[in-house]
Amino acid sequence: MADLGILELLIACFLFMPLCKPYFKSLAKIDGFIWLPPLALFCSLALFPAYGFRPECIPLAIYAFINNCLSSRSFFASLTKLRYTDDERGPLYSILMLVFLVGTVFIAIRFLPLTDGKNLTASQTITVRDTLRNNEYYINIYDTSVAAASKPVILAIPPLAGSASIIDQMCTELAKEKVTVVSFSRKGFDIPAFNGEDGIVLPESRVVKNFLASLWNGTQKERENNAGRLLENERIKDLEFVLPFVITNYKPNAVYIIAWGTGASALIELFTSENVHGGLIRGGIIIEGRLFSFYELPPSETEPYSNSRIASNIAAKHWTEFQTWLASLKNKRVVPMPILPKPQIPLLYIASDMISATTADQQRPYQAALEFTRHYGDVMQIRAVHGAGSADFSDAPLKYPVITTLAGSLGKRRQPAAEIAHTTQRIILDFIQSLEPVLAEDLTEEQRP
Repeated sequence: MADLGILELLIACFLFMPLCKPYFKSLAKIDGFIWLPPLALFCSLALFPAYGFRPECIPLAIYAFINNCLSSRSFFASLTKLRYTDDERGPLYSILMLVFLVGTVFIAIRFLPLTDGKNLTASQTITVRDTLRNNEYYINIYDTSVAAASKPVILAIPPLAGSASIIDQMCTELAKEKVTVVSFSRKGFDIPAFNGEDGIVLPESRVVKNFLASLWNGTQKERENNAGRLLENERIKDLEFVLPFVITNYKPNAVYIIAWGTGASALIELFTSENVHGGLIRGGIIIEGRLFSFYELPPSETEPYSNSRIASNIAAKHWTEFQTWLASLKNKRVVPMPILPKPQIPLLYIASDMISATTADQQRPYQAALEFTRHYGDVMQIRAVHGAGSADFSDAPLKYPVITTLAGSLGKRRQPAAEIAHTTQRIILDFIQSLEPVLAEDLTEEQRP
């Protein structure tokens, strides 16, 4: 992504040169400098459709916008030939603007991605439509062998944010191990969906709203938890369509499912069924799933409001109804369900080292997963990766390094963030090998955990 770095430096140059104009006599008479900030703003905004969502460039774009707002008077004065210049603001203004410029450019360059976040390397991408639910899917097939039939299939349910692109390289690596890997994205739901032709399809606004709400407080408060449940219910619909499609078209001898984020509850719902596609599904891996669907209000919050001291008359009745209405406005606390369904198929839960934290606040996103393990440790295992943050179990360290830095981890990283994706791959293969021994024969010593 060197071309993106060059563009960022060019934007910085456009913003820096007008700041130098008052202090160099040779530049003082050049009126064209007033056009550089608008040009910088245009370039900073244009890089997003050109390079996709680049979070590390957001501070630079904001700085360019503020810079243009502050220099707008001088810009319009130049157009109308009025006598006004920003040079009158003095050195303090220039120093402050220079400090902020250096900071935003440092962020953009420091977190420059190592690889493109838009392109997919799937060997085949097809578009299929679920006519029953009126949903359209872009299904990506990763298969490095000639014969695709009668071999294990790994179905990868992508995270909602980033979708198929954020797990693309991991799927490519897993496909080298005598398996066919299938991922997908859904039009109008994934953030964003990828159609396989370097094109993206943006989601509906309600999806983004629910995603942000669930991310903020989905394991603590009722309203945010309900937002997360809506997303998980949609992933259940996705699994109900894509899984039979994969089984019908690729005729695997075994199926393994990897679920990121909102797909985790869909996977558990499937695995608690008594008859799961004729025994084809052998195991599942959950990666950083919050399991919103397995939270509920505590008993004290679900009991209707009552007050035995109030007389049973009309005024008292209306007063009680009013108090009940007030209570309904409260955003109530949620807790993990005390009675959880038992998965019928082995599950592995891969999490950041925050799951082993000693404080309740750090451990709260994993409460439901811990409850599942406490109840059914014989079926569901937890594997915490020391030094890994919640965003490290994908291609994010390569494509969006700023996100992995913000996610953080409990312990000090023992390996670069970009290597944690390879560690995750080895953990997944180790789990599959324990259920499918034939795959272990083809692993090299370097690939073994």
